[in-house]
Parts: sequence; structure tokens; C-alpha cells
Amino acid sequence: MEAIPYVNYLLREHTRSMTHSEGEVMKRKQIGLLMILFGTSCSEPSQEETAPVVDDTVGGEDTATTGDDTVGEPCETRGTWMWASSIETEERMESVFQELAAANINTVYMSTPQINGNHGYGDEATFLEFITRARAQGMNVQAWIANGHRLGRDVTVEFIDVAEQDAQVQWVTDIMEQYGDDLDGVHLDYIRYHTSLYEINEEGRMDAVTETVRRIHDVMQTQYSGKSLTAAVFSTGPTGLEDYQDQPEWTEDVPQWFRDWYDDNPGSTYHGPDEVSIPRQMFWQQNAIGWLEESIIDAVMPMQYTNSDEDWQATLEENAAFATYVGSDNTTRVQMGLGWKDQDSGFDAAGVVRKIKHGRSVGSKGTAIFILGAAGVDDTELIEALSVDSETNAFDAPYEDPIVWCPIL
Repeated sequence: MEAIPYVNYLLREHTRSMTHSEGEVMKRKQIGLLMILFGTSCSEPSQEETAPVVDDTVGGEDTATTGDDTVGEPCETRGTWMWASSIETEERMESVFQELAAANINTVYMSTPQINGNHGYGDEATFLEFITRARAQGMNVQAWIANGHRLGRDVTVEFIDVAEQDAQVQWVTDIMEQYGDDLDGVHLDYIRYHTSLYEINEEGRMDAVTETVRRIHDVMQTQYSGKSLTAAVFSTGPTGLEDYQDQPEWTEDVPQWFRDWYDDNPGSTYHGPDEVSIPRQMFWQQNAIGWLEESIIDAVMPMQYTNSDEDWQATLEENAAFATYVGSDNTTRVQMGLGWKDQDSGFDAAGVVRKIKHGRSVGSKGTAIFILGAAGVDDTELIEALSVDSETNAFDAPYEDPIVWCPIL
């Protein structure tokens, strides 16, 4: 049997005789095991890579910024993550810049090279050339780091270790010291645990992840004023915690903002019928809405990579509602991830366009595509759907005209 079916088989057999609560824990362990085996986030595939009244006009009334210039015109953050392997030759780099221009992309989250023993991809000279050129063309350029893989792709870190928090802060400091003049900010990824085996905030793990974000934010604010801090985060979505009853027992250390939201929103999808549910990302010790509440992150990008318009829309609207509840702007500080990567991943260009248009219809001013420019992938279908009127986009290409990116500071 293949690995995943066999793991599923064993776990299903083991959970048949369990109580509901025991079974829920086992389901979480199953998900965690699959995560350990295969991972999920935006990070580089491998070092040896083989291959809510709504204004539906773009950007509403926001004043936008490009670099140090401020202009009174609509804005929209049109982002993409970018792997180092996408620009490893001059030919590939030129091709990437052509794609970005054709698609009218204005924001790039670029994976960083190794620095002072911290894991990375590509080389320093190529990274610097790319970010310098991109920023000179008016793009918002963010250094994309995989926090949980600081020591290597196959090595996990322990955020409750203060020494690890120190190292994370120093990593960001080193990047900003070396490249900060050509960056608009830092983009965090894998800023969480790689398993759902722990209880919520077990031994203070969720608090430790938040403290790491807080300390990085403090450094960015005090030493690199004007530079933003963003993060790719797990999607939310109701995930069972405990058996349902009118007043939850809160058997695990669920963040207070969500407990309050839960009390204030009876009848939500988090209320039963069988379980009290919490946002999925919390099982990986990630409290992104809490970061927004505390203003220690400038924007989050929920990674809801799905073909389902309904699921994607629900995640966007849920995150916007959560952000509003904690007093954060829900139009620029929640920027949904859009699955693409390549045609073999099952995503279609028309679906990406529909999601962008829906986001606009509910006031969202930003999204990020995962991923453009992957080596060996032909992005023509998506680029044309984004920028050229056709049947694919109902003759209304969402990125037909250039636009400046939205400020988040």
C-alpha cells in the first residue's frame, strides 16, 4: 500500500472503538502526521527543485503608495510568492520580469538566500539583483523567510526556546541590515509548529510563536521604520475541539478573543451540531487574528489553496469578520492566498479570476498567488486570464490595468 492510504487505514482502524473526544484527538494526530510527512506552506519545494457596505471599485477610497511616493488613487495589492529557483539564470529572471509586467503584479514575496547560518535558497547576488530591479519598477518587495525551517528544510525549531526566539529576531535583523534598503518589508512563513499533536498552547507553544512575532515586529518598528511585517498563515475554518454543549468547557487554552467572539456569535458554523470548533490554524499553535488584534503584524495571508469558490469565499469572509471583531482593518490586513503553482495542481485560471472578483465584491484590496514563475511551468493561461479580456474572465480581466499597491503601515 502507498504511505498515505496505509497511514489512513491504520488510524481509521484505531479510532473505531474510541469515544468522540478520543477520536477527535486522533483525527488531529492523523492530520499532524500527514503534515510531518508531506508538509504544507508556501516554502521552496526543495533545494534541488525539479520542477463587508461594499465598494466594488478597486481599492475604494484608499490612498496608495509605491515606494516612497504617495498618490491619491485607488490601490490593490496584487501579490505573488516567488521561489529563488525561478530566477536562478538570467534567462529565467528576464522571463519572470516579463510575466510580472504582463500580469500587472505589483507585490512580490521573494525567498531569501542563506545568511549567517540561517536556511535559504539561491545566492546573494541574484537575490539582490532581483529585489533591486523589482523595487526600481515600483513593486512592493518583501523578503520571504520560512521561520520554522530556520535551521534547514528537514529541521524543525522549538519556539518556546528563548534562544530560538533570539535567533529568529537576529535572522530578520541580518536580512534587513544586508538588504533592507532594497526591501519594503519581511514576510514570515512557517511561523507555527509543523504538527497538530500538541494541545492548544501546550507548554505555552502558541504564546511562544506569538512572542516571536511580537519581538520581530518590535525590531522592525524600532530599527526599520516604514518597513512592513506580513505573514503567510494557515486558513481558519471550523475544526472540532470538544463535544458540543451550550457553554463550552474550553478544555484547552483557546485565545480569549475567540472565546469572546464565540459567545457573541451564537449559531455560527463553530457552534455544533456535534462539536465546539475553533479556527484550524490554532491546532498548529498559530493565532494570526490575535496578532492583528495586538497590531504586531501588518497583514496576514490565509493559505486557502482550493478549487472550491465556496470554501475560498467562506475563508475570506470569515477572516474579514474576525479581523473586524478584534478592531483591525479587514480590507488590507487580510489578503487571501490563491492557489495556482501549475496546471498539474488542478487549479484553473478562471477560478483564480472568480476568487479575485469575489474578494473585491466584499471589499478586499489584496490577494497573493501561489505561485508564479515556477521553473518549467507555463503561466500564460493565468497571465492572460488576469490581464486580457476573454471568455475565461467573462471579458473583464481583473488585472487589465496597472495599479499601485495598498499601504498597510
